[in-house]
Amino acid sequence: MLTAVTTVASAVTVPTPFGISIHFFMFPLDSLLLGPVSASIISLIALLFQSFLGIGGFTTLGVNFLIMGLTISFVTYYSYRIFGLLNDKFGIFASTFISIICATIFQVFVLILSGSTNIEMLVSTLVPFYLLVAIIEGILNVFILCLIGKLMPNILDFEKI
Repeated sequence: MLTAVTTVASAVTVPTPFGISIHFFMFPLDSLLLGPVSASIISLIALLFQSFLGIGGFTTLGVNFLIMGLTISFVTYYSYRIFGLLNDKFGIFASTFISIICATIFQVFVLILSGSTNIEMLVSTLVPFYLLVAIIEGILNVFILCLIGKLMPNILDFEKI
């Protein structure tokens, strides 16, 4: 069920005035709920289904999986294990924020190496928008996980893979 929700939610794109569409990832939430390996599998399936729907594509599936699936899943999980020791809500927000920023930096490097754009364009368009996405998604993850913790705490109490 989480794979279906992730596929749909992360496929919704938000247009920006600069012609670069942004989207929410959902992979940090998956990682916090299920662990990094499970979240990586969910991300691969979600990205594969999205390529069938014409969102992304088969030619970019590998790099999208590396940037979004693996990077976000593992950075979220392991940064939460560090920051969650300070405060659970802070840990959720910080790990979501850090993972999206890491994925954005990775994406900037890939786009520059591909020669498809330049650093000035990316810093002025992509980076500010994903900073906003990281903040919003971090706040939403805190809300969602706190709500799950209150309504169905047993969902959060199993070994994450």
